[in-house]
Amino acid sequence: MRINLTQTQKISDTLRTVAADARRYMILDADELGYYAMKAEEIAASLKLKRSELKGLKVSVLSASSSSSAARKTACSSLVLERGAAGWFLVSCEKKYREPKKSELFEVIATEEQKEASVSRCFPRYRM
Repeated sequence: MRINLTQTQKISDTLRTVAADARRYMILDADELGYYAMKAEEIAASLKLKRSELKGLKVSVLSASSSSSAARKTACSSLVLERGAAGWFLVSCEKKYREPKKSELFEVIATEEQKEASVSRCFPRYRM
């Protein structure tokens, strides 16, 4: 799967299909994915990555589970976004089950080239 984030209707349909009848802790709105992409770009900027170097950057999101002390696991969204040359793409969307009282997980995954570029700019005297 590789859906451009500008195709909001297609993404919303995909998110609803994956969620099936689970709704409460699932990400169902395509606009919410734009928030994660924006947050990842802010993190990349703080790492001194140029906009032209963002291709291949990935974002992994696992939505929060129920806050109650329920005895059973909660259905949550597990998403992966990837930065392409022209924008962000949804590349993976799954329903996962998590224990109660788990917070949202947000992780930015950089390529080796991006890591090296960031280290060389943030720590110019450090050699890898």
